[in-house]
Amino acid sequence: MDRQAAAIADLDTALGGALLALRKAPGTGPALSGHDITALQRADRIRQEVDGVARALGLILKAGSLTATLEGRHVRACTPVAALQDRLMG
Repeated sequence: MDRQAAAIADLDTALGGALLALRKAPGTGPALSGHDITALQRADRIRQEVDGVARALGLILKAGSLTATLEGRHVRACTPVAALQDRLMG
């Protein structure tokens, strides 16, 4: 999962770079549609989710047992979206 999380992070960075390149050179290429922006947002969400799953699996491996109890704060910290939500709501 760590390898996949890193690969998806690289893909997300490349997509972001392509978006910035289009913004820096207006009129030189196709404009991004609403569908394109939605797809980029989905790619970022997938990146965050895969990273969270990799972190959660890491917690389970560190616990050493499938019956071990994990603290909720550690599980919530696995996903940046959850951490952001906690900061905004707290």
